[in-house]
Amino acid sequence: MMKLKITVLLVLISGFTFAQQENLKWLDIRLSNYEYPFPVHFLKMDVQQQNLEMTYMDIQPENFNGA
Repeated sequence: MMKLKITVLLVLISGFTFAQQENLKWLDIRLSNYEYPFPVHFLKMDVQQQNLEMTYMDIQPENFNGA
């Protein structure tokens, strides 16, 4: 009886796992295929003799004080 319960549990878990994989999107290290909610900007810099790139979103707040 215990083996039957374990088998049923494993079948259910594997079914849910495969169902979830269809909705997943593979992301690379730069998240280039991720849809950001705001425009994305890039800043290239040289730090300790390494070429780096920072990606950021510059979002103005609703109550902007101009500073």
